[in-house]
Amino acid sequence: MNDLYILWLLSLSPKQFLPRNYKLIKLCKDGKDLYEKCDGGLDKGFFSEKDRKELSSRPLDKARFLLDKYKKDGINIISYYDNSYPSFLKEISTPPPALFVKGKLPDTCENPSITIVGTRNCTEEGRKNAARFSYALSEMGFSVVSGMARGIDTYAHKGCLFSGKRPTVAVLAGGVDNIYPPENKELYNAITESGAVISEALPGTPPIKAFFPIRNRILSAITFGTLIIETAIEGGSLITAKYALEQNKLIFAVPGGLNAAKSKGTNALIKEGAILCNGISCVIEEYYPIYGDKIKIAWEQEIKKRNTEVKKRNANKIETLDENEKKIYHMLKEEPLSADKISEKTNLSINTTIALLQNMEINEIIKPIKGGLYIVRL
Repeated sequence: MNDLYILWLLSLSPKQFLPRNYKLIKLCKDGKDLYEKCDGGLDKGFFSEKDRKELSSRPLDKARFLLDKYKKDGINIISYYDNSYPSFLKEISTPPPALFVKGKLPDTCENPSITIVGTRNCTEEGRKNAARFSYALSEMGFSVVSGMARGIDTYAHKGCLFSGKRPTVAVLAGGVDNIYPPENKELYNAITESGAVISEALPGTPPIKAFFPIRNRILSAITFGTLIIETAIEGGSLITAKYALEQNKLIFAVPGGLNAAKSKGTNALIKEGAILCNGISCVIEEYYPIYGDKIKIAWEQEIKKRNTEVKKRNANKIETLDENEKKIYHMLKEEPLSADKISEKTNLSINTTIALLQNMEINEIIKPIKGGLYIVRL
């Protein structure tokens, strides 16, 4: 019944993100307790008379209607009192009473996850960095959280999706049924297939400008750290960084050129103590003490995958060798040999032998070592 009572609370006022709601959920043990406390059991000094009057309204009809509607629309509700509510969000001063979810929200607290954000008006290098970092971290077992905005956010989601190893999560400023920006409809659909789009705003809420800074506290709180790719000196990503600092989260920043306008914000963050990030090793180093085993497992799986791919690629290379090259290859698998010795064993002329060895070396099948000997690389 938690969902019903939380919807009752959120639908009492047309205003979103009311401070009184954040206070209330922390006062109560569950949704029913919240509902009952609001029936004249609130401390007069804790809430305004206007709030007390509004909270004394008892009808649950609207909440029941919304609960049924959201279910039909495929929108899940995770209330503050649910076990699946992100534990990191409970630690902040203004935790959302509920998260509305399209898709399936991964556990971004118990598993390696990182928030990646940056400017909407990013450079080509910024787009590449967002996708590269996101892809590489996803390969290492990280879920990627961002805001689905134009620019850096979009490419952060795409990098994670391209990897396909871990889900990505988009945190919206408006309702989860309000795709913004509209050109990201396909991205939205891709995110919800394997990950989730979430918001604390009631479905149907438009993404107005004032809601974005409020949304940013969720972006920073829901993961262990925030990576900022590009931002101007007064960019919106600095609001996310400010929240991350208040929440004792890790802040990573990608450095830029001294005169790069889109990197002035990240350079300033580094100067103020953010972790300079020029590769995923910077992130791994900070996360490993907390998520070591999970990162290690992902790394071992990646190494295994790469080795399998290399073996397959090498097998294909060997299949392309001609009869004489295959003879040489199998000889060198047994022991290192010189060109003269290979010529002698194969009855090929020295010139022909050297030509074959050069071709095999170019194709990275064999390599020379000290003493004029050759060994196989594959």
